[in-house]
Amino acid sequence: MDLDDIRLFVKVAELKSFVRAATELRIQTSLLSRRVARLESTLGVRLLQRTTRRVSLTEEGARFLVETTRGLEQLHTAVDSLNSLHGAPKGKVRVASSIDIGQFLVEKAMANFFPKYPEIQIEWDLLGANKHLVENGIDLSIRVGRSQEQQSLIEKKIGSLESRVYRSPGFWLKLSKKPTIDELEQLPWLIFTRGPLDSQRVKLKLRLNKQEVEIHPKKIPFRTNSLLSVRHALVQGQGIGLLPSPISDPEIAIGRLVPVLPNYIDAPPIDVYAVYPTKEYLAPKVRALIDWLSENFPEIKSH
Repeated sequence: MDLDDIRLFVKVAELKSFVRAATELRIQTSLLSRRVARLESTLGVRLLQRTTRRVSLTEEGARFLVETTRGLEQLHTAVDSLNSLHGAPKGKVRVASSIDIGQFLVEKAMANFFPKYPEIQIEWDLLGANKHLVENGIDLSIRVGRSQEQQSLIEKKIGSLESRVYRSPGFWLKLSKKPTIDELEQLPWLIFTRGPLDSQRVKLKLRLNKQEVEIHPKKIPFRTNSLLSVRHALVQGQGIGLLPSPISDPEIAIGRLVPVLPNYIDAPPIDVYAVYPTKEYLAPKVRALIDWLSENFPEIKSH
């Protein structure tokens, strides 16, 4: 079996097109098609379904893609490890995150990374927070809160963000000075959810007078997997909601958000994790980025 045939198959599967894959690989489409057909013949299974308009993976192809992608990554890691014995980490690191946390980290934590690691190139997908790491060839995902995915993922905490409950100044809030859990549950909450927006019951951890409690909101007019969208809905006066400080700070500075009973209500810090497929054969370039983010995670002042 030719390892290069596997590499060509992976590229076709990623791009879902022989023409696009051939263009990127700078080879003829007919040659690419023959090489993938040869791989299928060697394996004795059909990996791709071909039509005039699209290419899709068969069940066997999808399984083979996951395993071969992992294998190729381990091969690349082995080469990187050998190279690192003779110099600094180098190569491309594919990172995925949401726009909100990604922009925050790029702005606050990455300024001095590139001078220290000039041979590392980073591709940061700000729309990739919930993408499958192995299937999409992602080395590292930065996520707010623990992952909900059923993958064999390693999660390393790289930092925490202070968080509070906010509202817009124009949002009228009928609330006692020391509200009960039941009072809080009756309020309209704007909810950030990590992962799929399904019907799972929402629970929030708060601190009332420094005592940690858990509430289950009864009214949820808006729910999303974007912290920026929660912030926008809060500014519009649609309810109250939890935000980490780097997301809320710009709106607080111009008076468009205020904390709800700040001397009585706050929330535990929100943990941020570096998530990656396996701790085995972790490439030096990926480890360098994870360690850098852990050591340089921005310190956020509480309000």
